[in-house]
Amino acid sequence: MKPPDLPLEAIPGWCEQHGAEVYGIKVANVEDKGNGWVAVQDLKSAGQNGEPVRPLLTIPSDIIISIKTVMQYAPENARFHQLLHAVQFQTERQLVLLNMLMQLVLSSPHYLKEAGVAPGAWTEYIGLQPEDVPIPTMWTVEERSLLKGTSLESPVAAKMTLLEREFATIRETTRAVPFWREVFDSGHISLCDWIWVDALFRSRSFELPYSGVSCVPCLDLANHRDFEVDDNGMVTPSTAYFQQDPETEAVTLLLREGRTVAAGEEITISYGDKSAGEMLFNYGFIEWNRSGLNDMVLPLDGILEEVKDDPLLEFKLAAFDGAPVLELTADGKGHWRWSAPFLFLLCVYEEDGLSFRTEERQGQQSQRMHWKGKDRTAMIGMFDVFINAQDVRELVQYRAVSALMKFVEKQIARMESVDRLAASVEAREEVEAISSSLRSAEKRILKDSLEALRLEQHKLQQAESVVAYTSKSM
Repeated sequence: MKPPDLPLEAIPGWCEQHGAEVYGIKVANVEDKGNGWVAVQDLKSAGQNGEPVRPLLTIPSDIIISIKTVMQYAPENARFHQLLHAVQFQTERQLVLLNMLMQLVLSSPHYLKEAGVAPGAWTEYIGLQPEDVPIPTMWTVEERSLLKGTSLESPVAAKMTLLEREFATIRETTRAVPFWREVFDSGHISLCDWIWVDALFRSRSFELPYSGVSCVPCLDLANHRDFEVDDNGMVTPSTAYFQQDPETEAVTLLLREGRTVAAGEEITISYGDKSAGEMLFNYGFIEWNRSGLNDMVLPLDGILEEVKDDPLLEFKLAAFDGAPVLELTADGKGHWRWSAPFLFLLCVYEEDGLSFRTEERQGQQSQRMHWKGKDRTAMIGMFDVFINAQDVRELVQYRAVSALMKFVEKQIARMESVDRLAASVEAREEVEAISSSLRSAEKRILKDSLEALRLEQHKLQQAESVVAYTSKSM
Protein backbone atom coordinates (compact mmCIF):
# COMPACT_ATOMS: atom_id res chain seq x y z
CA MET A 1 0.00 0.00 0.00
CA LYS A 2 1.54 3.29 -1.07
CA PRO A 3 0.54 6.33 1.02
CA PRO A 4 -0.39 9.60 -0.73
CA ASP A 5 2.74 11.62 -1.48
CA LEU A 6 3.55 14.57 0.76
CA PRO A 7 5.40 17.07 -1.49
CA LEU A 8 8.47 18.84 -0.15
CA GLU A 9 6.67 22.16 -0.54
CA ALA A 10 4.16 21.00 2.09
CA ILE A 11 6.79 20.49 4.82
CA PRO A 12 6.73 24.09 6.19
CA GLY A 13 2.95 23.98 6.51
CA TRP A 14 3.07 20.52 8.10
CA CYS A 15 5.64 21.76 10.63
CA GLU A 16 3.57 24.81 11.52
CA GLN A 17 0.43 22.70 11.93
CA HIS A 18 2.11 20.23 14.30
CA GLY A 19 4.29 22.58 16.33
CA ALA A 20 7.67 21.79 14.78
CA GLU A 21 9.96 24.80 14.36
CA VAL A 22 12.41 25.24 11.48
CA TYR A 23 15.06 27.96 11.31
CA GLY A 24 17.44 28.81 8.47
CA ILE A 25 17.10 25.51 6.61
CA LYS A 26 14.82 23.81 4.10
CA VAL A 27 14.28 20.33 2.69
CA ALA A 28 15.74 19.93 -0.78
CA ASN A 29 16.98 17.21 -3.10
CA VAL A 30 20.66 16.52 -2.39
CA GLU A 31 22.78 14.96 -5.11
CA ASP A 32 23.13 11.17 -4.69
CA LYS A 33 21.37 11.30 -1.30
CA GLY A 34 17.71 11.99 -1.99
CA ASN A 35 16.09 14.56 0.29
CA GLY A 36 18.05 16.40 2.97
CA TRP A 37 18.28 19.63 4.94
CA VAL A 38 20.05 22.55 3.24
CA ALA A 39 20.87 26.00 4.66
CA VAL A 40 18.86 28.85 3.13
CA GLN A 41 21.16 31.46 4.70
CA ASP A 42 24.62 31.66 6.21
CA LEU A 43 24.56 30.04 9.64
CA LYS A 44 26.98 29.91 12.56
CA SER A 45 26.89 28.14 15.89
CA ALA A 46 27.71 31.16 18.07
CA GLY A 47 24.83 33.49 18.95
CA GLN A 48 25.07 37.24 18.41
CA ASN A 49 26.05 39.32 21.47
CA GLY A 50 25.93 36.34 23.79
CA GLU A 51 22.44 35.31 22.68
CA PRO A 52 21.63 31.59 23.01
CA VAL A 53 22.11 29.52 19.89
CA ARG A 54 18.89 29.06 17.96
CA PRO A 55 18.12 25.44 17.02
CA LEU A 56 17.76 24.61 13.35
CA LEU A 57 14.93 22.23 14.23
CA THR A 58 12.72 21.79 17.27
CA ILE A 59 10.48 18.72 17.27
CA PRO A 60 7.88 18.50 20.08
CA SER A 61 7.63 15.17 21.87
CA ASP A 62 3.98 14.55 20.97
CA ILE A 63 4.78 13.98 17.28
CA ILE A 64 7.71 11.67 18.00
CA ILE A 65 6.82 7.97 17.79
CA SER A 66 8.27 6.38 20.92
CA ILE A 67 7.09 3.72 23.34
CA LYS A 68 5.57 6.51 25.47
CA THR A 69 3.58 8.13 22.66
CA VAL A 70 2.48 4.72 21.37
CA MET A 71 0.95 3.94 24.77
CA GLN A 72 -0.66 7.40 24.90
CA TYR A 73 -2.10 6.97 21.40
CA ALA A 74 -3.72 3.59 22.02
CA PRO A 75 -6.69 4.89 24.12
CA GLU A 76 -7.35 7.59 21.49
CA ASN A 77 -7.68 5.14 18.59
CA ALA A 78 -9.90 2.10 19.16
CA ARG A 79 -8.59 0.37 16.02
CA PHE A 80 -5.01 0.73 17.17
CA HIS A 81 -5.95 -0.46 20.65
CA GLN A 82 -7.54 -3.55 19.06
CA LEU A 83 -4.34 -4.19 17.11
CA LEU A 84 -2.11 -3.91 20.19
CA HIS A 85 -4.41 -6.09 22.27
CA ALA A 86 -4.66 -8.79 19.61
CA VAL A 87 -1.00 -8.99 18.60
CA GLN A 88 0.54 -8.66 22.07
CA PHE A 89 3.93 -7.50 20.78
CA GLN A 90 6.24 -6.35 23.56
CA THR A 91 9.47 -4.82 22.22
CA GLU A 92 10.01 -1.11 21.57
CA ARG A 93 10.70 -1.81 17.92
CA GLN A 94 7.56 -3.88 17.41
CA LEU A 95 5.29 -1.35 19.12
CA VAL A 96 6.71 1.55 17.11
CA LEU A 97 6.31 -0.47 13.90
CA LEU A 98 2.66 -1.22 14.72
CA ASN A 99 2.06 2.51 15.16
CA MET A 100 3.69 3.23 11.80
CA LEU A 101 1.57 0.49 10.22
CA MET A 102 -1.54 2.10 11.72
CA GLN A 103 -0.58 5.47 10.19
CA LEU A 104 -0.03 3.79 6.83
CA VAL A 105 -3.54 2.32 7.00
CA LEU A 106 -5.03 5.68 8.04
CA SER A 107 -3.32 7.42 5.10
CA SER A 108 -6.08 5.81 3.00
CA PRO A 109 -9.20 8.06 3.18
CA HIS A 110 -11.40 4.94 3.16
CA TYR A 111 -9.79 3.41 6.23
CA LEU A 112 -9.50 6.78 7.97
CA LYS A 113 -13.29 7.08 7.72
CA GLU A 114 -13.79 3.46 8.81
CA ALA A 115 -11.53 3.94 11.82
CA GLY A 116 -13.48 7.01 12.90
CA VAL A 117 -10.43 8.92 14.14
CA ALA A 118 -8.81 12.21 13.23
CA PRO A 119 -5.59 11.98 11.21
CA GLY A 120 -2.42 12.44 13.26
CA ALA A 121 0.88 14.06 12.38
CA TRP A 122 2.31 10.82 11.00
CA THR A 123 -0.81 9.98 8.97
CA GLU A 124 0.29 12.65 6.51
CA TYR A 125 4.04 12.58 7.21
CA ILE A 126 4.37 8.92 6.24
CA GLY A 127 3.69 10.06 2.67
CA LEU A 128 7.08 11.79 2.67
CA GLN A 129 8.92 8.53 3.28
CA PRO A 130 10.72 7.00 0.29
CA GLU A 131 8.93 4.12 -1.41
CA ASP A 132 12.24 2.35 -1.94
CA VAL A 133 14.51 2.13 1.11
CA PRO A 134 17.85 0.80 -0.24
CA ILE A 135 18.63 -1.64 2.58
CA PRO A 136 19.06 -5.40 1.89
CA THR A 137 15.71 -6.48 3.37
CA MET A 138 14.10 -4.46 0.56
CA TRP A 139 16.12 -6.27 -2.10
CA THR A 140 14.75 -9.14 -4.20
CA VAL A 141 15.68 -12.74 -3.41
CA GLU A 142 18.13 -12.73 -6.35
CA GLU A 143 19.70 -9.48 -5.20
CA ARG A 144 20.18 -10.85 -1.68
CA SER A 145 22.16 -13.76 -3.17
CA LEU A 146 24.90 -11.19 -3.88
CA LEU A 147 25.54 -11.08 -0.12
CA LYS A 148 26.76 -14.69 -0.06
CA GLY A 149 29.93 -14.99 2.02
CA THR A 150 29.66 -11.46 3.46
CA SER A 151 28.95 -10.45 7.04
CA LEU A 152 25.35 -9.70 6.01
CA GLU A 153 24.42 -13.09 4.58
CA SER A 154 23.19 -14.60 7.86
CA PRO A 155 21.79 -11.40 9.49
CA VAL A 156 19.70 -10.51 6.43
CA ALA A 157 18.35 -14.07 6.13
CA ALA A 158 17.51 -14.06 9.85
CA LYS A 159 15.84 -10.64 9.56
CA MET A 160 13.68 -11.78 6.64
CA THR A 161 12.58 -14.84 8.62
CA LEU A 162 11.72 -12.63 11.60
CA LEU A 163 9.70 -10.18 9.48
CA GLU A 164 7.75 -13.00 7.83
CA ARG A 165 7.02 -14.57 11.22
CA GLU A 166 5.94 -11.23 12.73
CA PHE A 167 3.58 -10.45 9.86
CA ALA A 168 2.08 -13.94 10.00
CA THR A 169 1.45 -13.38 13.72
CA ILE A 170 -0.24 -10.03 13.05
CA ARG A 171 -2.56 -11.54 10.43
CA GLU A 172 -3.40 -14.60 12.49
CA THR A 173 -4.07 -12.80 15.77
CA THR A 174 -6.29 -10.11 14.19
CA ARG A 175 -8.60 -12.51 12.31
CA ALA A 176 -11.31 -12.01 14.93
CA VAL A 177 -11.22 -8.20 14.53
CA PRO A 178 -13.41 -7.23 11.51
CA PHE A 179 -11.58 -3.97 10.72
CA TRP A 180 -8.14 -5.60 10.62
CA ARG A 181 -9.36 -8.76 8.91
CA GLU A 182 -10.71 -6.63 6.06
CA VAL A 183 -7.46 -4.59 5.89
CA PHE A 184 -5.39 -7.74 5.37
CA ASP A 185 -7.85 -9.80 3.31
CA SER A 186 -8.34 -6.92 0.87
CA GLY A 187 -4.59 -6.81 0.24
CA HIS A 188 -4.30 -3.17 1.29
CA ILE A 189 -1.61 -4.21 3.77
CA SER A 190 0.78 -7.03 2.90
CA LEU A 191 4.09 -8.47 4.04
CA CYS A 192 5.80 -5.93 1.77
CA ASP A 193 4.33 -3.12 3.89
CA TRP A 194 5.61 -4.68 7.12
CA ILE A 195 9.06 -5.02 5.55
CA TRP A 196 8.80 -1.38 4.43
CA VAL A 197 7.93 0.07 7.85
CA ASP A 198 10.73 -2.00 9.38
CA ALA A 199 13.12 -0.58 6.77
CA LEU A 200 11.97 2.95 7.61
CA PHE A 201 12.43 2.28 11.31
CA ARG A 202 15.91 0.79 10.89
CA SER A 203 17.18 3.51 8.57
CA ARG A 204 15.52 6.52 10.22
CA SER A 205 15.03 5.85 13.93
CA PHE A 206 17.13 7.41 16.70
CA GLU A 207 18.20 6.28 20.15
CA LEU A 208 16.99 9.16 22.33
CA PRO A 209 18.23 9.51 25.92
CA TYR A 210 14.77 10.02 27.44
CA SER A 211 12.44 8.32 24.94
CA GLY A 212 14.42 5.30 23.82
CA VAL A 213 14.32 4.13 20.22
CA SER A 214 12.10 6.63 18.40
CA CYS A 215 11.05 7.90 14.99
CA VAL A 216 11.55 11.67 14.87
CA PRO A 217 9.87 13.47 11.97
CA CYS A 218 11.98 16.06 10.14
CA LEU A 219 15.15 15.01 11.97
CA ASP A 220 14.98 11.79 9.95
CA LEU A 221 15.61 13.87 6.82
CA ALA A 222 19.12 14.79 7.99
CA ASN A 223 21.69 12.78 6.03
CA HIS A 224 24.79 11.17 7.50
CA ARG A 225 28.36 12.37 7.39
CA ASP A 226 30.81 11.06 9.94
CA PHE A 227 33.72 13.11 8.63
CA GLU A 228 35.39 14.18 5.41
CA VAL A 229 39.08 14.53 4.64
CA ASP A 230 39.95 17.20 2.05
CA ASP A 231 42.98 17.32 -0.25
CA ASN A 232 45.00 19.05 2.47
CA GLY A 233 44.28 16.33 5.03
CA MET A 234 41.84 18.49 7.00
CA VAL A 235 39.15 16.46 8.78
CA THR A 236 35.66 17.96 8.80
CA PRO A 237 32.94 16.30 10.92
CA SER A 238 29.20 16.47 10.36
CA THR A 239 27.80 19.98 10.59
CA ALA A 240 25.16 19.35 13.25
CA TYR A 241 24.04 17.16 16.13
CA PHE A 242 20.75 16.49 17.92
CA GLN A 243 19.82 16.49 21.58
CA GLN A 244 16.72 15.87 23.69
CA ASP A 245 15.41 18.10 26.44
CA PRO A 246 15.09 16.09 29.69
CA GLU A 247 11.94 17.95 30.78
CA THR A 248 9.88 18.43 27.61
CA GLU A 249 11.49 15.53 25.70
CA ALA A 250 11.51 17.75 22.61
CA VAL A 251 14.35 17.07 20.15
CA THR A 252 16.47 19.87 18.72
CA LEU A 253 18.99 19.99 15.88
CA LEU A 254 21.95 22.31 16.50
CA LEU A 255 25.09 23.31 14.65
CA ARG A 256 28.28 21.89 16.12
CA GLU A 257 30.33 24.31 18.19
CA GLY A 258 32.51 26.53 16.03
CA ARG A 259 30.82 25.53 12.78
CA THR A 260 29.67 27.90 10.10
CA VAL A 261 27.49 26.82 7.20
CA ALA A 262 27.10 28.77 3.98
CA ALA A 263 23.75 29.16 2.25
CA GLY A 264 23.16 26.15 0.02
CA GLU A 265 25.37 23.82 2.11
CA GLU A 266 23.86 20.59 3.43
CA ILE A 267 23.20 20.09 7.14
CA THR A 268 24.45 16.64 8.18
CA ILE A 269 24.59 14.52 11.33
CA SER A 270 26.56 11.41 12.27
CA TYR A 271 24.77 8.06 12.46
CA GLY A 272 27.64 6.66 14.55
CA ASP A 273 30.78 4.62 14.00
CA LYS A 274 29.71 1.40 12.27
CA SER A 275 31.31 -1.22 10.05
CA ALA A 276 30.66 -1.31 6.30
CA GLY A 277 28.22 -4.19 6.79
CA GLU A 278 26.31 -2.38 9.54
CA MET A 279 26.03 0.78 7.42
CA LEU A 280 24.62 -1.17 4.49
CA PHE A 281 22.30 -3.26 6.69
CA ASN A 282 20.81 -0.24 8.47
CA TYR A 283 21.13 2.65 6.01
CA GLY A 284 21.72 1.22 2.54
CA PHE A 285 25.08 2.84 1.85
CA ILE A 286 28.76 2.50 2.73
CA GLU A 287 30.89 5.48 3.69
CA TRP A 288 34.39 4.94 2.34
CA ASN A 289 36.35 7.59 4.27
CA ARG A 290 35.92 6.05 7.69
CA SER A 291 37.63 3.71 10.12
CA GLY A 292 34.61 1.38 10.09
CA LEU A 293 36.04 -0.19 6.95
CA ASN A 294 38.70 -1.73 9.18
CA ASP A 295 36.38 -3.89 11.23
CA MET A 296 33.98 -6.71 10.56
CA VAL A 297 31.68 -9.07 12.45
CA LEU A 298 30.92 -12.52 11.06
CA PRO A 299 28.53 -15.14 12.48
CA LEU A 300 30.37 -18.43 13.01
CA ASP A 301 27.69 -20.51 11.27
CA GLY A 302 30.25 -22.21 9.04
CA ILE A 303 32.34 -23.39 11.99
CA LEU A 304 29.26 -24.59 13.89
CA GLU A 305 28.29 -26.69 10.89
CA GLU A 306 31.76 -28.28 10.89
CA VAL A 307 31.47 -29.36 14.54
CA LYS A 308 27.80 -30.37 14.60
CA ASP A 309 28.81 -33.84 15.86
CA ASP A 310 30.46 -32.42 19.00
CA PRO A 311 28.51 -34.09 21.86
CA LEU A 312 28.87 -30.93 23.95
CA LEU A 313 27.82 -28.46 21.23
CA GLU A 314 24.20 -28.15 22.38
CA PHE A 315 25.30 -27.49 25.97
CA LYS A 316 27.94 -24.96 24.89
CA LEU A 317 25.44 -22.98 22.80
CA ALA A 318 22.82 -23.05 25.56
CA ALA A 319 25.29 -21.97 28.24
CA PHE A 320 27.06 -19.19 26.33
CA ASP A 321 25.45 -15.78 26.81
CA GLY A 322 25.91 -14.17 23.42
CA ALA A 323 26.05 -14.79 19.70
CA PRO A 324 28.82 -17.02 18.30
CA VAL A 325 30.59 -14.40 16.19
CA LEU A 326 34.05 -13.44 14.98
CA GLU A 327 35.11 -9.81 15.34
CA LEU A 328 38.01 -8.58 13.20
CA THR A 329 39.58 -5.19 13.91
CA ALA A 330 42.65 -3.35 12.65
CA ASP A 331 44.49 -0.88 14.87
CA GLY A 332 45.97 2.39 13.63
CA LYS A 333 49.14 0.59 12.51
CA GLY A 334 47.31 -1.95 10.38
CA HIS A 335 47.75 -4.83 12.84
CA TRP A 336 44.77 -7.17 12.80
CA ARG A 337 43.18 -8.50 15.96
CA TRP A 338 40.43 -11.07 16.27
CA SER A 339 37.96 -11.84 19.02
CA ALA A 340 35.67 -14.88 19.23
CA PRO A 341 34.98 -15.79 22.88
CA PHE A 342 32.61 -18.63 22.01
CA LEU A 343 35.22 -20.22 19.76
CA PHE A 344 37.47 -20.91 22.75
CA LEU A 345 34.62 -22.75 24.46
CA LEU A 346 33.95 -24.59 21.22
CA CYS A 347 37.59 -25.70 20.94
CA VAL A 348 37.75 -27.30 24.40
CA TYR A 349 36.77 -30.96 24.50
CA GLU A 350 35.79 -33.57 27.06
CA GLU A 351 39.30 -35.06 26.99
CA ASP A 352 40.67 -31.64 28.03
CA GLY A 353 38.57 -31.70 31.20
CA LEU A 354 35.34 -29.93 30.16
CA SER A 355 31.93 -31.29 31.14
CA PHE A 356 28.35 -30.13 31.64
CA ARG A 357 26.01 -31.38 34.33
CA THR A 358 22.37 -30.85 35.16
CA GLU A 359 22.05 -29.86 38.80
CA GLU A 360 19.16 -28.81 41.00
CA ARG A 361 19.58 -25.43 42.65
CA GLN A 362 16.88 -23.80 44.75
CA GLY A 363 14.33 -26.25 43.37
CA GLN A 364 15.19 -25.60 39.71
CA GLN A 365 17.19 -27.62 37.19
CA SER A 366 20.16 -25.79 35.66
CA GLN A 367 23.09 -26.64 33.41
CA ARG A 368 26.46 -26.21 35.09
CA MET A 369 29.85 -26.13 33.39
CA HIS A 370 32.67 -28.03 35.07
CA TRP A 371 36.37 -27.74 34.33
CA LYS A 372 38.50 -30.58 35.64
CA GLY A 373 35.89 -31.42 38.26
CA LYS A 374 35.24 -27.87 39.50
CA ASP A 375 32.15 -25.76 38.78
CA ARG A 376 33.25 -22.90 36.51
CA THR A 377 29.83 -21.83 35.21
CA ALA A 378 30.50 -18.21 36.17
CA MET A 379 33.41 -18.11 33.69
CA ILE A 380 31.39 -19.00 30.57
CA GLY A 381 30.93 -15.38 29.49
CA MET A 382 34.69 -14.80 29.55
CA PHE A 383 35.85 -18.30 28.72
CA ASP A 384 38.60 -16.99 26.44
CA VAL A 385 40.15 -15.18 29.43
CA PHE A 386 39.65 -18.18 31.72
CA ILE A 387 41.24 -20.72 29.38
CA ASN A 388 44.23 -18.43 28.86
CA ALA A 389 45.19 -19.14 32.48
CA GLN A 390 45.04 -22.93 32.02
CA ASP A 391 47.73 -25.38 30.94
CA VAL A 392 45.89 -26.11 27.67
CA ARG A 393 45.82 -22.48 26.54
CA GLU A 394 48.28 -22.87 23.64
CA LEU A 395 46.56 -26.00 22.37
CA VAL A 396 43.11 -24.39 22.53
CA GLN A 397 44.47 -21.25 20.87
CA TYR A 398 45.96 -23.40 18.10
CA ARG A 399 42.66 -25.19 17.53
CA ALA A 400 40.80 -21.87 17.43
CA VAL A 401 43.25 -20.25 15.01
CA SER A 402 43.23 -23.31 12.75
CA ALA A 403 39.43 -23.36 12.70
CA LEU A 404 39.34 -19.64 11.92
CA MET A 405 41.81 -19.99 9.06
CA LYS A 406 39.66 -22.64 7.43
CA PHE A 407 36.52 -20.59 8.02
CA VAL A 408 38.03 -17.37 6.61
CA GLU A 409 39.37 -19.16 3.53
CA LYS A 410 35.89 -20.52 2.84
CA GLN A 411 34.28 -17.09 3.24
CA ILE A 412 36.75 -15.58 0.77
CA ALA A 413 36.10 -18.41 -1.70
CA ARG A 414 32.33 -17.96 -1.37
CA MET A 415 32.55 -14.24 -2.08
CA GLU A 416 34.84 -14.84 -5.06
CA SER A 417 32.31 -17.31 -6.47
CA VAL A 418 29.68 -14.56 -6.26
CA ASP A 419 32.05 -12.18 -8.07
CA ARG A 420 32.24 -14.63 -10.97
CA LEU A 421 28.47 -15.13 -11.16
CA ALA A 422 27.31 -11.57 -10.36
CA ALA A 423 26.86 -10.60 -14.00
CA SER A 424 24.24 -13.34 -14.44
CA VAL A 425 22.19 -12.23 -11.42
CA GLU A 426 19.15 -10.12 -12.22
CA ALA A 427 19.78 -7.12 -9.98
CA ARG A 428 19.38 -3.37 -10.08
CA GLU A 429 22.54 -1.50 -11.01
CA GLU A 430 22.81 0.24 -7.65
CA VAL A 431 22.35 -3.04 -5.74
CA GLU A 432 24.99 -4.77 -7.84
CA ALA A 433 27.39 -1.87 -7.22
CA ILE A 434 26.92 -1.65 -3.44
CA SER A 435 27.04 -5.42 -2.92
CA SER A 436 30.23 -5.58 -5.00
CA SER A 437 31.71 -2.80 -2.86
CA LEU A 438 30.84 -4.70 0.32
CA ARG A 439 32.42 -7.90 -0.98
CA SER A 440 35.58 -6.03 -2.01
CA ALA A 441 35.91 -4.32 1.38
CA GLU A 442 35.28 -7.50 3.35
CA LYS A 443 37.53 -9.67 1.17
CA ARG A 444 40.37 -7.25 1.89
CA ILE A 445 39.68 -7.49 5.62
CA LEU A 446 39.54 -11.30 5.49
CA LYS A 447 42.70 -11.64 3.40
CA ASP A 448 44.66 -9.33 5.70
CA SER A 449 43.31 -11.17 8.73
CA LEU A 450 44.21 -14.53 7.18
CA GLU A 451 47.85 -13.47 6.94
CA ALA A 452 47.83 -12.48 10.61
CA LEU A 453 46.24 -15.82 11.54
CA ARG A 454 48.92 -17.72 9.60
CA LEU A 455 51.65 -15.96 11.54
CA GLU A 456 49.86 -16.71 14.81
CA GLN A 457 49.44 -20.36 13.88
CA HIS A 458 53.13 -20.66 12.97
CA LYS A 459 54.16 -19.38 16.41
CA LEU A 460 51.74 -21.71 18.19
CA GLN A 461 53.05 -24.72 16.27
CA GLN A 462 56.29 -24.46 18.26
CA ALA A 463 54.55 -25.09 21.61
CA GLU A 464 55.13 -28.54 23.14
CA SER A 465 51.43 -29.24 23.67
CA VAL A 466 50.69 -28.36 20.05
CA VAL A 467 53.57 -30.50 18.74
CA ALA A 468 52.27 -33.45 20.75
CA TYR A 469 48.68 -32.84 19.56
CA THR A 470 49.57 -32.55 15.87
CA SER A 471 51.87 -35.58 16.05
CA LYS A 472 49.05 -37.66 17.53
CA SER A 473 46.67 -36.46 14.80
CA MET A 474 48.95 -37.59 11.96
